[in-house]
Amino acid sequence: MPTVLFLASTLDAVDGGIARSAPNLARAAHQAGLSVEVIGRRFRGELTLDPEGEAFPVTVLRGPTGLFTRLWPDRAFQALVMGRAGELAAAGPTILHHPGVWTDVNRYAAVVSRRLKIPLVCSPRGMLEPWSMNFHPIRKRIAWRLYAWRTLEATTVFHATAESEAEAIRGLGFRQPIRVVPNGVELPPNWADGGERRGRKRALFLSRIHQKKGLPMLLRAWSRIRPTGWELVIAGPDDGGHQAEIERLVETLGLGAEVSFPGSISDRDKWSLYRSADLFVLPTLSENFGMVVPEALACGLPVLTTTGAPWRELVERRCGWWVAPKEEAIAHALGAATEIGQEARRAMGARGRELVCERYTWPAIGHRMARMYLEISGGCPPSPD
Repeated sequence: MPTVLFLASTLDAVDGGIARSAPNLARAAHQAGLSVEVIGRRFRGELTLDPEGEAFPVTVLRGPTGLFTRLWPDRAFQALVMGRAGELAAAGPTILHHPGVWTDVNRYAAVVSRRLKIPLVCSPRGMLEPWSMNFHPIRKRIAWRLYAWRTLEATTVFHATAESEAEAIRGLGFRQPIRVVPNGVELPPNWADGGERRGRKRALFLSRIHQKKGLPMLLRAWSRIRPTGWELVIAGPDDGGHQAEIERLVETLGLGAEVSFPGSISDRDKWSLYRSADLFVLPTLSENFGMVVPEALACGLPVLTTTGAPWRELVERRCGWWVAPKEEAIAHALGAATEIGQEARRAMGARGRELVCERYTWPAIGHRMARMYLEISGGCPPSPD
């Protein structure tokens, strides 16, 4: 059995995305029977990777991050990864797995893979999607020429979370194998339908408040329909000062009495926030997966999102709306979602929870990833994916 060494630029849950998916994926692989270790850098809070306590080694080397490390490499971190990967490779089959594209940690993974001849798995996490590639395009072109292309060329297998992400990888010219395995989701603790809620109905957005999340479209769509008896909650950490822009738009549209911003929500509190809602909305321009979608479905919420996220199943399983990332389409779907009765929304939510239980729990994802790692290491023939 191979050992999988996960590398992450951040393990701080407040950063979302990679910081949440990498530890969960490591835990799922460990629970599927693999030997797993994690090395990360950025981290400020409490790291809990297993309900029964830490089940595998986690090393956090705090040090400089951001632009500084892109210009002046963090030699201490690279030496740590090189040393530990060498020790593991000397003891048996070893695989490096890193998420993302644009950080110095991604570069270190490629360097270590080449020098030690260790297979390398890369999970781009949406960073090679067209929208992402065109966000800060000059900066991306420079990074692409300086190091990103060479880093990705060292990849043995790409891990995509959706077919659309696999197509984006192919579109950039990479010909390595691609395994499509979605993210998993934790089922909410002690889940139960909260029953009829009093007061205004609630539409919930829970994600980073970032330009790619499409919040201006959502607010303008909301302003067009002004659903009676509803409120809109926009929760999540501010990313790059975008919340100030959104708050100004709320004021301009006269939505101050209907829209609230509770700020960043902890993992402990997010389930209560989901349960307080009647509808989940993610008006995104681009997602490689969108973890909040299955989380909301797991809580029995119907979901409204855009074709910028790979969630055709919302329509196929009749548990939500999947529309073009345009103001008019979002407004039309919002109108439909807020006009149907509570019982109809509950039925949609129940079908969504059934979908998550069937396809997106972490144990199921862990076994699929374990088959991929075994295939890469040659430890045994994997079952068909």
